[in-house]
Amino acid sequence: MFKISDDKLSMDVRINATLSPKDVETLIADLAGIRANMLPAVPIQRSRRGSPAKPSPNVSLQRDPFAYVRVQKNGDIRFWFRHAGIGWLAYDVPVGKAQVVRDYLVANTPAGHAGPTLFIDDTNGGNIPH
Repeated sequence: MFKISDDKLSMDVRINATLSPKDVETLIADLAGIRANMLPAVPIQRSRRGSPAKPSPNVSLQRDPFAYVRVQKNGDIRFWFRHAGIGWLAYDVPVGKAQVVRDYLVANTPAGHAGPTLFIDDTNGGNIPH
């Protein structure tokens, strides 16, 4: 179905099928894995083009996603975000970067604003994330 070129600059895609939602999820995951190995790489810096109402083409914006956060055994902080079209995305963030995110959020969040819990408690079935 997919064949990436030897120079990693292009990919041949042939799809002639009726896909279920699970098939589409698998296709998206496969394409993301292939894209991660193509050149040029996805830019490290986000695009400055676009606006919040209409982000640039390489940005998929979703407001108020479902999320979980959990500390890993190695100390990293794992952020899970649910994208309605892509599925669950997980990011393991080293403690130093997590502290920078924490400090930014604390400095830019109104005091006294209580939100839902994002921390996973696997011992009793967990909390409903949001």
